[in-house]
Amino acid sequence: MASTAPESAASFRVRGAAVAEIPAMAALLGQTFQTGDAVGDFMFPEDAQRAVRQPRMFAAMIRHRYLPEGGADVAVAADGRIVAVILWSRSWGRPHPVRKLRESLALLAAMRGRVVAGLAVEAAVARGKPRDRHLYAMYLGVDPDWYGAGAAHALVARLLHRADAEDVVVYGNCEKRLLPFYAEAIPDGRVTGSTTLGRGGPAFYFLHRAPQRPGTRPPG
Repeated sequence: MASTAPESAASFRVRGAAVAEIPAMAALLGQTFQTGDAVGDFMFPEDAQRAVRQPRMFAAMIRHRYLPEGGADVAVAADGRIVAVILWSRSWGRPHPVRKLRESLALLAAMRGRVVAGLAVEAAVARGKPRDRHLYAMYLGVDPDWYGAGAAHALVARLLHRADAEDVVVYGNCEKRLLPFYAEAIPDGRVTGSTTLGRGGPAFYFLHRAPQRPGTRPPG
């Protein structure tokens, strides 16, 4: 299938997500992490299970965690299609207990027997967190037809600008194959270490990026 990706960022715009867009966002993220992703494979080892459970997990997280905190941004094509999604959160503040309970119940229903694997991912994430206040970029997904169109970079740039405005660190993590992408998208970031998912699981790399002030950004 030929790519329908546009040649310029003028063909899409980035903005905060809306509740009505949860199904489309969950489907896109599910597609992104269905094949070739170490975290998705770790949490849902069976392909058929992953295809069903993972989008439901994303929907629960978006509805109960990321949207209420303003931590869901999308790139939207001219025809209204969502072509990229980023989910992020602030390290400070705590969700209301009722909302946290609703999220936990929704995730339990979505993940079922894979909840323990999900907790292992959260434990791996916690090992690389900065001590300072930070924005944590958890998931970034792009429609395959839009690879190379700049949508993912635009969403990352939006998050970096927010972090600079709030004068906080950006924290993210990824598997080894994605390090070149993040080196390009976050040229002023650095890899601070790595861990594994579970016992003998895939490697997981930590990335930190300090807030940038006017005149301190690298050229380009």
